[in-house]
Amino acid sequence: MKSPLAWKVAAPFLVVGGISLALGVFGYRGVAGASREAKRTGGALASLRRFSDFLNLIVDVETGKRGYVVTGEVSFLEPYERALPRIGSLFEELRRSSEDDPEMRPRLAGLRPVVDDLLEVARATVEARRDAGFETARAMVATSRGKALTDEIRRRIADMVALGTERLGRHAAAETASERILGALTICGTVANLGILTAAFLILRQARARREAERRLRRSEVQFRGAFDAAAIGMAILSPEGRWLMVNRAFCQFLGYTDAELRGMTYRDVTHPDDLYTDLLSMRSLLAGGISSFQAEKRYIRKDGSVVWVVLRSSLVRDAQGRPLHIVSQIEDITSRKQAEDERGKFFRVSLDLLCVAGTDGYFRMVNPAWQATLGHSTAELLASPFLDLVHPDDAEKTREQFDRVAAGEPMLGFENRCRARDGSYRDLSWSSVVDVQRGLIYSAAHDITEKKRADREREATLAALAVARDEAMAATRAKGDFLANMSHEIRTPMNGVVGMAELLLDTPMDDVQRSYAQTIRSSGEALLTIIDDILDLSKIEAGKLTIEEAGLDLRSLMEEVVRLLAPRARRKGLELRCRVAPDVPGRLVGDSVRIRQVLTNLAGNAVKFTERGSISLEAEALSDAGDLAGVRLLVRDTGIGIPEDRHRDIFDSFTQVEGGASRKYGGTGLGLAICRSLVELMGGAIGLESRPGEGSLFRFDLPLRRARGESEDAGRGHAPHRPCQPPAPEPSRRTAALRILLAEDNEVNRRVVSAMLDRLGCKVHAVGNGREAVEASENGRYDVALMDIQMPEMDGLAATAAIRGRERVSGRHLPIIALTAHAMQGDREHCLEGGMDGYLSKPIRLGPLRDALLAWGGRDEEPPAAAAGADRDGAPYRSFSVEAVGESCGDDPELIREVIGLMLEDVPAQLRRLEAGIVGGAPQEVARGSHHLKGSFMAVGAADLSEACRGLETLARRGELDSIREAYRPLPELWSRLEGEAARYLESLDAVHAGRA
Repeated sequence: MKSPLAWKVAAPFLVVGGISLALGVFGYRGVAGASREAKRTGGALASLRRFSDFLNLIVDVETGKRGYVVTGEVSFLEPYERALPRIGSLFEELRRSSEDDPEMRPRLAGLRPVVDDLLEVARATVEARRDAGFETARAMVATSRGKALTDEIRRRIADMVALGTERLGRHAAAETASERILGALTICGTVANLGILTAAFLILRQARARREAERRLRRSEVQFRGAFDAAAIGMAILSPEGRWLMVNRAFCQFLGYTDAELRGMTYRDVTHPDDLYTDLLSMRSLLAGGISSFQAEKRYIRKDGSVVWVVLRSSLVRDAQGRPLHIVSQIEDITSRKQAEDERGKFFRVSLDLLCVAGTDGYFRMVNPAWQATLGHSTAELLASPFLDLVHPDDAEKTREQFDRVAAGEPMLGFENRCRARDGSYRDLSWSSVVDVQRGLIYSAAHDITEKKRADREREATLAALAVARDEAMAATRAKGDFLANMSHEIRTPMNGVVGMAELLLDTPMDDVQRSYAQTIRSSGEALLTIIDDILDLSKIEAGKLTIEEAGLDLRSLMEEVVRLLAPRARRKGLELRCRVAPDVPGRLVGDSVRIRQVLTNLAGNAVKFTERGSISLEAEALSDAGDLAGVRLLVRDTGIGIPEDRHRDIFDSFTQVEGGASRKYGGTGLGLAICRSLVELMGGAIGLESRPGEGSLFRFDLPLRRARGESEDAGRGHAPHRPCQPPAPEPSRRTAALRILLAEDNEVNRRVVSAMLDRLGCKVHAVGNGREAVEASENGRYDVALMDIQMPEMDGLAATAAIRGRERVSGRHLPIIALTAHAMQGDREHCLEGGMDGYLSKPIRLGPLRDALLAWGGRDEEPPAAAAGADRDGAPYRSFSVEAVGESCGDDPELIREVIGLMLEDVPAQLRRLEAGIVGGAPQEVARGSHHLKGSFMAVGAADLSEACRGLETLARRGELDSIREAYRPLPELWSRLEGEAARYLESLDAVHAGRA
């Protein structure tokens, strides 16, 4: 019998032994079951590997086929040709391994026809690529038949793999349960054995360490997966064969596929066909070790068929032995950037301007098609040589300097140079450039301005030609003016003798026949002067030198004056001459009364000329008003011979008459109506006529006149008849008696005529034949007035005047010099006055103007005698403009009256301006000269107020009292304005003595 201690010691061992026995039995059974399960698991795993290999062979077939279709390289058929025989044998192995599996066997049976269809499609595509070419094969690929079959195969294999995986899971669970039971039994059995317990302890500690490592691994995997999935850009891990092993959420969203769909595909399935070849080459180089990573821009095809652009960055990861494990890729969406670049590229390509990118080394990096279109050089030629080679040699230096400034960071705008075209010609370009200093690139745009430059040169040439033509026209105008001036001079010089002698002859006793002859001579001379005046008027109009001046006018008075002047001629022909002004015509208007009177006198004179019996009427009618404007129509109606209708249009042309040829009855130059039309148009109006042969004529002209300030619409009503006063009888010219006159005239006839007139006026005359003799005579003798011809031999009148004035600066005396000239062009009077002369008489010289000039300038002590200051026969002064005074001064000759008034109206405004300039400039000598000149002009027309004002101004100027001069000058402009308004009404009416223009 064993002791209790032995039992106590043995009991545990017995228990341990029993447990160990039971553990052994159970372990044996477990090991046997595990062995059986291991066999089953091994078979299932083998089937899964076969499915994976089978799927890889399918992918190789599809990839080889696509690679061969895209590239045409036979090397891509190697995996395809290796895969074809293996597919059949591997499928047979799968079938045999699944004979006892009722679930797997029908799935494999359904897979077989799909695989056969895929292989048939692949063979047909490869043969089409080999026999028919790329486009046919590509069309077959584009049907996606092969892709659809491949996707179907993947789906069926994925289903069978899922079934196998599920079974493995169940086997693994059973194995885990067995392991737990065995572990429990082992622990119980080893309790009795210290070694077993120690081993168990070590095993448990190792297990804990392994679990901790697994937990850390799982934590790391979770962190990696979180970062992988949360990445903003696409992330993917691919197998060396190109299958997607892992993709993140951003990449799935980017392509539109799910994670499961992508992991059943390769990168080739979503790559754009045009980019596949480049991808294949990059992957091949990466796997072969030629590169460790690569970056490329490529296109993917999304699930919805749209195309997107990406930047792909891929790196290969290898194991410790250097074998490829997987490929890590980053995919960034650049579709928007590519679209923007495409839009910029389109603009770059279609721009008509020459766009380019150049380096700071002087070479083009990029040029748009406009370069070739403009210069003819190909893109390759432009990129191959420095762009300075294209620049014109004369522009090379400035282009190089400008390029250096741009390269240094200074922008360029509007720089111009010339660049050589392919045909050797040069094009003008205008450049604008900016530089990217960091990248060393210059962005430029050049605009072709060749045509603009050519147009500019043509415009400059045209302007130069126009300038030449203008100069020629101005020269022609000056020549014409010189010709007319010379013609006027040459005609007026002999006419001075004809008219002057006729006038002197008429003052001598003679019988009626002799008087008739003398009157014919004078009237013929006056008719010739009328022709000259017409030609000069037309010349002024054509030269644009005739201006319209507006002033107040009384239209009724103006028309009555014209009637009064023409009445003698009308009475001699037995014609009735009347005037009618409609009551609604305003009484006071503003316009150019001189030119209106000239037109009316011309038209009415024609009416008298071409009417043999009946009447002539001058009429005025009011037209529509517009504010201050008052339209007025003036009519001249006659019962004369009339004008054919076919001549109405050209009757207003220069040198045109109704009659023509040698048989014409009426004389005239044909300038009168042309001048009338020009004057009316200058005043803003229009002229026309109504006429029929034998029924008379109606000439009308409409004028836009202005109402005078304060004139009401009814101001023209109720005018009383106006009866102009008759001028008084002429008075003997006793005022000029005993004046000492120096006459300088080279023409013998004119010298005799003027001398005879001076003798008649009671003057003492000393006549010389040229300017030199006049200077000598003025130095040796004392004269009250000098009458100086302008054109004389040895020394002309202006040079003689200058010599006399030069001597007077020393002596302090002043000899009044009056110009005698046959020049009658505009500006001649001013030319004489600026040359130092005091007065101006135009040839032919008339007795009246000559007397007035002597009265104005011939007083003793450099002032006119008191009798010339405007006293009438009763001694009463003329305080304003007086027709009687003018008529008396001019011998009641309308022609002389016209000349006196016209000269005054022309001369006084310029003299007043000179006078005012002298006052402002502080030049008392000029003020004295101007005042003296104006004093005589005003006395000639009986304007005593103005004459006395000028006399006082002259006295103050000679004393040098500038402050008093300014005060004395103040009333002159207002007094002149009143005188000008009164005198202007008479000028044109007095000019009507030259009637007979047509």
